[in-house]
Amino acid sequence: MNMLFPDFSPPKVIIYMKEPEIDQQSILFKKSLVKTGEDILSDEVVSVMPEYEGPPRIIVLIKPPAYDSYRNSVVSDLELNGFKVLSTKDYTFSEKEAREFYAEFESLSSYELLISLMTSGPTFVIMACRDNALNKLKSMLGSESFAQATKENPDCLRAKYSYPPNGEVKEDDLTWVDGTVTEKSAEDALNKFFPIEKTFALLKPDSRSAWNDIIEDINKNGFKIVDKKEVELTPDDVKFIYSFCIDKGYFDDLMRQMTSGPSLALILMAQDAVKKWSKLIGPTDPDSAVDSYPDNAITVPAK
Repeated sequence: MNMLFPDFSPPKVIIYMKEPEIDQQSILFKKSLVKTGEDILSDEVVSVMPEYEGPPRIIVLIKPPAYDSYRNSVVSDLELNGFKVLSTKDYTFSEKEAREFYAEFESLSSYELLISLMTSGPTFVIMACRDNALNKLKSMLGSESFAQATKENPDCLRAKYSYPPNGEVKEDDLTWVDGTVTEKSAEDALNKFFPIEKTFALLKPDSRSAWNDIIEDINKNGFKIVDKKEVELTPDDVKFIYSFCIDKGYFDDLMRQMTSGPSLALILMAQDAVKKWSKLIGPTDPDSAVDSYPDNAITVPAK
C-alpha cells in the first residue's frame, strides 16, 4: 500500500450516504453488537435535536440568473452587515416546487415568468444569523420590483444584483434575490432547504485511543449523537460497506484494518447533516483526502 499511496494516511472517520434499499446503518445497528466500553462518552447519546438557541436565522435565495455572477457578492454583503453565514447549498427547483414555493404570487402577471426563471438553473441558498435578523434582512433586500428597488434604494440587494452583468438590457421587473422577512417564512424555508437529518459515521479500529476526542469534536461541530454501538465487522460487512472500492489497490489493507478490532458506529443528527458531515471530514478518496484536506480531518493521523 505504501508503494501505491506513499502519502496516504487512512481517515479514521468515514461517512456513507443513504442507500435506496439496504443501508449500512441497519446492518451495523441490527447485528450482534459488543457493549460499548466505559471509556466512551456514554452521556452523549440523544433522542431528539435540541432547540436552536442562537441568534435568529434567515434564508436568502440567489436565483438562477444571479447564481454565477452575484452569489459571492451577496454573501460578502451579508457578512459586512453583521450576518454569520451558517451554511450554503445549491438547490434546483422543479416546476411543482417553484409553484408551491411562490404560490402567493400566482395572481401576478409575471408569475409564469417567475416560475420559468426559478426552474432555469441552480438557486444558491444561504442560511445566516444575527440579532434582529429579520428586520435587517428586510431593509437590505429592498422592493420586490426591480424598478422600484433601483429607484428607492440603489444599494439594496435586489437593485445591485438583479440585472445582467454583461451590459444586456433587463427586459422584466423581476428581482434575483429573495429572503425570509417573517418568522413563519424563515421557519418554513429552514425546514425546506436545511432539514434536520441523520447520517452514519464509523470510527475505525486503529483510532480507538482517540474516540473520546473525536466524539468531542463531533459535538463541537453541532452534531448530536443519536446512537452509538461498538461493533466487530466481518469480512462480509466490510465488502458491503466498502463495495465502492473493492477493485481498488488498497482494499486488502482496508480489509485488514477494518477487521483488526472493534469499530464505533455512530448515528449523527444535525441540520443539513449529510452535507455538513461530508464537509467536516473531507473527501474519503485517499489521494484527495491527504493532499487537499490535511487540516479538515477531525481525527489523529494513522499510526
